[in-house]
Amino acid sequence: MNTLKKTSLWTCLGLLFIFLLYNFFGSALAFLVSMFEADRKGLSSDMCAIPISGTALGVGLIIAAALAIIVLFALKMLPRPLFNPTQPNTLRRWPMGIVAFVVIALGVNEICEPLNLSDMGMGALFEGTVASVWGMIAIVVVGPLIEELIFRAGILRQLLNAGVGSKAAVAGSALIFSLVHGNPAQAIPAFILGLMLGVLYLKTGDIRLSLGAHILNNALAVILLKTFGQDTSLLNLPAWGHIAIGLALVILGLILTCLWWRQSEPVVYQNDYTDENRDA
Repeated sequence: MNTLKKTSLWTCLGLLFIFLLYNFFGSALAFLVSMFEADRKGLSSDMCAIPISGTALGVGLIIAAALAIIVLFALKMLPRPLFNPTQPNTLRRWPMGIVAFVVIALGVNEICEPLNLSDMGMGALFEGTVASVWGMIAIVVVGPLIEELIFRAGILRQLLNAGVGSKAAVAGSALIFSLVHGNPAQAIPAFILGLMLGVLYLKTGDIRLSLGAHILNNALAVILLKTFGQDTSLLNLPAWGHIAIGLALVILGLILTCLWWRQSEPVVYQNDYTDENRDA
């Protein structure tokens, strides 16, 4: 294995480590903000009894994300420039790519809804977080930004630089993206959606398209939560009905993806060390 490939693989590990630190530091900051809020309101000083508010968690994650982005650029772990200026038609027909992603996301949601997968309390945490404006910003904008920088502009790109084939690189980055979610209810959809986000990134070579799709997905999740509560299913059907509708939506999304892939430009992004492009 040559030096460039080794460096790329080590960079993948570094990116994952920074993402884990971002989550840890964001949670720690949220706890400190909650302690400050409790002290200001004269509430119990018992550390175990202090509730973590949506505002505190949102502020903590936003600050942690800002620090993580500074570190990523300082350590040169992300491409410069972040966007691909050499391809003037990078976002040509981008709406079809985003629509395809959203249709697949809705289909995956319908399939997973009746399976009653354990979320290990993350659903309640999500609901509490988006109750605050700062929490909503963290979930809808900041979370997708840091995840696209880490998993698509970071890990996926570095896997390609290491010589991993495009399909394997997309699948590998999606698998890591899935595992860091830590619970079945999120991990399974995250893997499937991570595949699609990887495809969006692979086609363009920068995060504009995948970031837009990711933000829209999280915004829809917030809207569904605000509208329907924890039961985010769009239809009142038996389990088999949800699965059938979900499969139909996923198939439709895949068809739209294929159409977008054939009609959009530029050709597939490969890696940072070659000017040649190839299909995945």
